Amino acid sequence: MQESYLAACLEVGFKTVKSRRLNAVGKCPEFTLMEKPWKELVKLAVLETEIPGQDEEGETIAPSPRFRRGRRRGRQQSPIPSPQDIMTMDDETPALRFALLLANKYIHNDQWSEDEHNSLETEIRNLCLEQGVHPVWHDMAKRCDLFGQFSACPIAESKEKSSLSSLDLSETAIDPFNVQSCLKVFKSIPDDQYSPEQLVAMKRLIKRLNSGKWPNVEPHLLEFDGNLSLVSLLIALNTDAPTDEILARLDKANKSLAERYGLAIMFTKDAIDWNDDYFSQEDDDLGQALLKLIWLHGPLEQMNPTTAQLETGLEMLTKEQAPTNRVDVIRWKMLQCYVDEQRSEDALEIIQSISLEHDSDGSALLPLLV
Repeated sequence: MQESYLAACLEVGFKTVKSRRLNAVGKCPEFTLMEKPWKELVKLAVLETEIPGQDEEGETIAPSPRFRRGRRRGRQQSPIPSPQDIMTMDDETPALRFALLLANKYIHNDQWSEDEHNSLETEIRNLCLEQGVHPVWHDMAKRCDLFGQFSACPIAESKEKSSLSSLDLSETAIDPFNVQSCLKVFKSIPDDQYSPEQLVAMKRLIKRLNSGKWPNVEPHLLEFDGNLSLVSLLIALNTDAPTDEILARLDKANKSLAERYGLAIMFTKDAIDWNDDYFSQEDDDLGQALLKLIWLHGPLEQMNPTTAQLETGLEMLTKEQAPTNRVDVIRWKMLQCYVDEQRSEDALEIIQSISLEHDSDGSALLPLLV
């Protein structure tokens, strides 16, 4: 993936004049996603860094001042890893390690010792010759003398996936208004599901969400299609963005899931076309979230819940610290059910917590006072 980002940065950089290349590359989302060593290499490449010559006594001539560009405006460049660091970078590709060694040998030669590091250079070079390298290293060799040795390396077969795996939405039934649940979903999605621009925006969103609050939404995060439309919907639900088009896209990818999240949207609106079947939700986080929305926003006067459903509703409203008048409506309904079921002890317990000022029919208390 880093080599793909490197290729994209080179393409942007070499489309403009040399004096503006660093600025152009710095605006690329691919550059933002690159790890520090890769960023240093792309800077050297777009500036067409040459190998410093030697004076008559064999001493290396210092590189052009343009390579000290990190000191402009008071900003310091991230250093190239030293040969000692490169020696331990076993998880990185031989091509990256070789490029970093070349940068050390010719540009940051204060870190280089022929006696100590020549054998490492030979070893890594041979690996590149044997295994081949990504095509981008040939581009680097053509554009920048510093990396000219890569032209001798064969091009390796691409190991990148030819197609992206689909997201599994079957278990993505979360409470859409729970920040931590949304974060868990966002972090579980592989980077290669996004374009570089989208990935940069998602990483920025995740970083800000770690504080527990939703930031202002970036418009292109609401434009995901297919399975990723669920991500857009979760973002829209929490940032008051329009949801109709997003829900339609999700419906094409996963109809049953779209219907359930559609209920979450409906239950947050003022006008709800009520049906008592809504009390029957699946036993998962989304189902519990929907029940909570029902009790918080549903039309209580139109509901015909069972005693058990009322008890669940009262527990949820109490936990959410719902308005007292709404809680009392539930308590009066429970009282009436307890009276009908001749559950005197439960009814008396409810009476002790109910607000008698509430505008309800006190006749429900009479059977208990006889």
